[in-house]
Amino acid sequence: MAKKVTLGLRLNNPLNIVNSALFQWLGQTGKEGGFCKFASKAYGYRAAFINLSSYNKKHGIYSIRQIISRWCPESDKRNNTQAYINFVCKHMGVEPQHTIVINAPYNEDMEEAKELVKWMAYQEQGLDQDIDLKALEEGYELAFHRR
Repeated sequence: MAKKVTLGLRLNNPLNIVNSALFQWLGQTGKEGGFCKFASKAYGYRAAFINLSSYNKKHGIYSIRQIISRWCPESDKRNNTQAYINFVCKHMGVEPQHTIVINAPYNEDMEEAKELVKWMAYQEQGLDQDIDLKALEEGYELAFHRR
């Protein structure tokens, strides 16, 4: 039996970025169910990297707890923010107060930021889904090296 592809992956939006009437992402081709639709998963990951980078630069948010609490706020009653934090921290092998700089090119080692995005995608889509690590790498390159 074939597994069901999630809405986020069908829309090439692995981190389930919500559509905004005020902003359109590079590579965004539309919207569905309140979420952005992207031309490819790489553009979906690009948007995630840019968005998370703004948490560092604009908001001074660096810890995994702070990042996920902003990404998946408790105020949205559909979210279980603490479970999300626990999932990501468990799979990354770090504590919630662990800080991550998602601010290339100022952070030369972005591997940890890529790990964060990977585990956030798994949390959003499910461990049984193909989140496409090649597209994640391409999204990183689009975000920070080929603007």
